[in-house]
Amino acid sequence: MKFREERVELLRIRLEKNNFYEDIIFKDEIVCKKVKKIVAKWMAYLKEYRQIEVEKFRDLFYELDEVIFPIKIKKIYGRNSAIIFLDAQGNEWYMSRINSYGYDILTTYIIGRRNSSLEPLVNREFYYQINKDKTLRLIRTSVRPLKKDGTNKDIVLSFCYNHKEHTTEATLKSDASSKKIRIKYPIISDVFDKMLLKFLFDSNESKWYYYDVYPILKWIVTVVSDEKASIFIATEIEKEIFSELEVVNGIVQKYTVTKIINEGEMHIIKKLFAKELNKFLAERELI
Repeated sequence: MKFREERVELLRIRLEKNNFYEDIIFKDEIVCKKVKKIVAKWMAYLKEYRQIEVEKFRDLFYELDEVIFPIKIKKIYGRNSAIIFLDAQGNEWYMSRINSYGYDILTTYIIGRRNSSLEPLVNREFYYQINKDKTLRLIRTSVRPLKKDGTNKDIVLSFCYNHKEHTTEATLKSDASSKKIRIKYPIISDVFDKMLLKFLFDSNESKWYYYDVYPILKWIVTVVSDEKASIFIATEIEKEIFSELEVVNGIVQKYTVTKIINEGEMHIIKKLFAKELNKFLAERELI
């Protein structure tokens, strides 16, 4: 343990000597010491267990051009040792390691902003992973709307990016209930993700989407206009699927919908077929 602490201290000294904190301003000496100690420990573990060396602290932000340097670190707090800082435009951000267990814990971290002028009444987090070649990969974003008093609303939407499969999975969950909407589609663009975010937040109050996801598919197809798209949509209540639509390369293969008969009765109807997306949409509009 003592040997490891000595190595971390030696690395801390080397980082300072190599101007690792270029364009970083610290509020005071106390904050400076705390941040450098925690960051040096992280960098030491990255080098020892993942053979990854980060040259500059600001390199951890280069994929997020919203953060404008130089930045001023105000404080560090919490069990995740979150670093709170202001960028050159006065927007407040936070950065922290993920407090969990797993193979990727050392290479994954969060950059977030809460109720910023960039996106008022929203808490948005960007999850990045450091690759062996020192490049960064955005693996997830999480968006939670805020109330006017700055407290959290009870819903959160996350986008998980699978770069191997070139797919995005969006999941809308509620803290107050067991309801969930999952949508899987090809990685398209940040603009589309933000449009989907607005659509889902605006329609979250509509309980009928949980019984029939067709309106969600219709909206996506209207925006994307891809006849060969592969899209999967499912809703869950109490971990049970109430509606589901699966489209593979423009062919609708599965459609599940729940019909409410009365307060004590509902029918879950599941259809399996192979129907072209355009034909399915046209037939569905006639119902």
